[in-house]
Amino acid sequence: MDFVKLSVIAIIAALLALNFKSIKGEYGIFISIGACTLIFLYGISKLSIVVDSLKYVAEFINMDNSYIALIFKIIGITYISEFATDISKDCGYGTLGNQIQIFGKLTTLAISMPVLTSIVKSIVEIMAG
Repeated sequence: MDFVKLSVIAIIAALLALNFKSIKGEYGIFISIGACTLIFLYGISKLSIVVDSLKYVAEFINMDNSYIALIFKIIGITYISEFATDISKDCGYGTLGNQIQIFGKLTTLAISMPVLTSIVKSIVEIMAG
């Protein structure tokens, strides 16, 4: 039901932004950014379900807690970069949005390199041993 409410908020915000865009363009952008921020913050509040599920899985398979922290960092980077990209594109700065998206991907890759390194080490140990 929450999804329906948020969808209605998004539609209303889009219609309001469209109306204000013809009068004063920046008001439409502010309405859009406000609605996006509201939906984003509501989505973050639902992360407790994901956190609890990942903790359960980590305990079940004896996963190192540093990997769980890494997963949350990657999820956070992804959401924030998508949020910033979409807002930039809505404001008419598509190139800036694309650069934010590329930077988010590179940051995710850089953060995940220790995991890749440990996987390669494990493969080499299995093949050697």
